[in-house]
Amino acid sequence: MSDIDRVKQMADDGHITQEEADQLIAVLRDVEAAEASLEAAGSAGSSASGTHASPSDGAGEADAAHARANEPATRQTAHETAYDTAREAAREAAREAREAARNAARDVRDATREAARDAARGARDAAKHAAREARDSTREASRFARETGREVRDAVAGLGRFEVGDIGERPDKAIAPAGTPWVIVEMIGGDLDVTVDEALEAPVTEGGPGNIEIERDAGDFRVKFMPERGNFIDRFLSTVRSGDLDIRIPPHFGLSVQATAGDVDLHGVRYLRGRLRAGDVSADVLEGVDFALMAGEFDATLDLKSGSHVLTIG
Repeated sequence: MSDIDRVKQMADDGHITQEEADQLIAVLRDVEAAEASLEAAGSAGSSASGTHASPSDGAGEADAAHARANEPATRQTAHETAYDTAREAAREAAREAREAARNAARDVRDATREAARDAARGARDAAKHAAREARDSTREASRFARETGREVRDAVAGLGRFEVGDIGERPDKAIAPAGTPWVIVEMIGGDLDVTVDEALEAPVTEGGPGNIEIERDAGDFRVKFMPERGNFIDRFLSTVRSGDLDIRIPPHFGLSVQATAGDVDLHGVRYLRGRLRAGDVSADVLEGVDFALMAGEFDATLDLKSGSHVLTIG
């Protein structure tokens, strides 16, 4: 069995790895190539010696014969030495490779742990910042709610003193011809914009934020513009912030407004009744009016027809 076969057998038996076997085989093949070169050189030297040696040089021939007799043993020793050297070199290379792999794995593990720690620190800092922002926002919202609530309570308390009963009986629907249909708008706060549309047979509403409900009330239509039906904060904010309610009505309808606060703009509306506690009212030409305004401005041209009409400004 040759040295290369023995190395292959050692790899098969598991004494060395396949990588070590490949390295040893490569070294052995290099050794064989070197031996072949040495042998070729030795053969050439022997031929040259045989050509120039004198017959009387018996001692030289004896030494040459002795060297040739010992050549197989010397060659075997060289093979074993080269094999041992190559195997040791292969093992050393494998040890270095394993050590390098362990070091690389350790570096990667350390880097991963450090990155995880940095990410955790960043997440904690971000959470703390968000919590602080949330607390500040909550405090600001609470302060705003308290202040706004106080203002609203004060305003409502003042508005509660607004009385219009001392002027006698109000005309109400009598400001318009008998049988006139009415759009009755009930709202807490917001801006109301009413426009006459010749193409309509019934009122059309849109707007927000808030809930808009419209229902038939005998021959009339009742429109309710109420706060959003959410939690307490939603309902509270909906009562104090401004909303928009747009209504289009047929030309023969009258308008009745019952509102706490807001601005009322009328375009083409002929008859107006109701009350507004605080806000501004503007209209084109009114042919009939029974309206009470506690605080604000009333801007309209009055072209009053037959009947009684009342306009009360607080």
